[in-house]
Amino acid sequence: MPAERIDKIASFLRRPDVDLYFQIHPNQVALPSFTPPSEWKYWWNWAGQPLDQSSSSNSWCTTKWQLLWLYYKRESLPNWIPFPHEGIFEDIPVELRNLIDQARSLTIPRDSIPDDSLAIPARHRTCGMSPKKAHEVLRMTGFISSLIETSELKPRHVVDIGAGQAYLSRNLRDELGLHVLALDFSEVQTHGAARREESNKRSTKQLKQTNGVQIDGQIPLATDLNLGTLDYETITIDADSLVSVTNRWMTNKKTLSSTTPNQGPTPILWVALHACGSLTLDILRAFAGRLQQKDRSLTWIPVGAVIVGCCYNMLRPEDRVLMRKDVTLTPNHLQLAAQTPDQWATSPAKFEETRLAMRKVAWRALLERVLAGSIVPQLSPNCSETDGPCSVSRPEVKRLGRLNDGAYTNWEQFVSRAEEKMGVSLLGEEMSSAGTKGSALESRLEVFHVLRCILGSIVESFILLDRQHWLREELKVSFRVQWQGCRGDDCDLHRALKGKQMYG
Repeated sequence: MPAERIDKIASFLRRPDVDLYFQIHPNQVALPSFTPPSEWKYWWNWAGQPLDQSSSSNSWCTTKWQLLWLYYKRESLPNWIPFPHEGIFEDIPVELRNLIDQARSLTIPRDSIPDDSLAIPARHRTCGMSPKKAHEVLRMTGFISSLIETSELKPRHVVDIGAGQAYLSRNLRDELGLHVLALDFSEVQTHGAARREESNKRSTKQLKQTNGVQIDGQIPLATDLNLGTLDYETITIDADSLVSVTNRWMTNKKTLSSTTPNQGPTPILWVALHACGSLTLDILRAFAGRLQQKDRSLTWIPVGAVIVGCCYNMLRPEDRVLMRKDVTLTPNHLQLAAQTPDQWATSPAKFEETRLAMRKVAWRALLERVLAGSIVPQLSPNCSETDGPCSVSRPEVKRLGRLNDGAYTNWEQFVSRAEEKMGVSLLGEEMSSAGTKGSALESRLEVFHVLRCILGSIVESFILLDRQHWLREELKVSFRVQWQGCRGDDCDLHRALKGKQMYG
């Protein structure tokens, strides 16, 4: 039962040993002054030892963090990874296996939607989209198409919330023939979407002049049949403005022309492909508020919401926890909630991206250790021995910021790029010491981060179940919730499409 699961998750997150993983950052672990908590003793020494390759015929698994991930995913490994014999896991401390087993049992399944269950049109337009954006838009289009086909109300009106450049909005209009209102808070995004609309119109005109023959990579779409409509509006989106702008749009005679009169309120579907931060909650509050109205003269009513929640770190403080106030979610909890270890190896290429992401986390933490030993503290200006105790401070250095993937080709190149970007000169003897790259500490950092990511999945499960609990209390009626995991191509160690939530 959902109530029992959220009780167990809340108790698990309150455990002092679990909370430590959210209190401590990998950069802190790498510092010379760091002392591992006693609660980590059972894995700290183990993580610093090389993996015993002689006990395993699985050449794919070469590090301790990979072994932990393999144990976590052992019941649902991708087909391309050979299943290891159980003996390989005996090397993992039993306490660590128990922690991972508990975490896996509490996490909401993140199985992605099979391609054959999505009604993705055979003909589609992806002009101007990056491969990632095209993948997201096509899968969301297919999901919405399948949702509408299985719905008794068959909604034909959609509000695309946070539409950006309106790629999804145009797909819903052109491929599914829907009436779409594209909302965004940015004038720049709205104007950019309008410019792309004009470009598409010119392409369509050229297409008609060639009697529907494909030209310039464009394919005849539903827009040629004038099936759907698309309107743009720029607003600051919150629960109240979402209802107001939908109401204005639905009172437009052009929009209502396809609605049969005297058949009750027009069904509306709210969609958000990237509902960053509290936008998800704003949509749910608008959804619940509209359904709670008893006015029989309502001209429209939301019958579903397809929301891809993301960027939990941007949640307003009051939106971090809605119902279970016995759990406190810190910024570290919210950052880790976006982790998706279930999707780290959906393909060999995806796993290489994961390995790179793991390297970035470990090496940037090791760089903090190097900086701690290389940057000489400075005395306060005008301080002399006769003045008594003098304050000591670390010279300010520039932030490392983001580096391109090529900077992580090898340790020496990474350090060189860091020196260049931060404007510092690092001591060679500190870089080559036992506390840096290739050391026991690097392995411990990797194991620590994998454990944080596994536990982060539980945080997202808590957030979603807490919202479900809140919505049930608000509506006081039964409704269907469908959780769907992210697609592997959209997820990595630091970025993910979160579970699609369908309320209706």
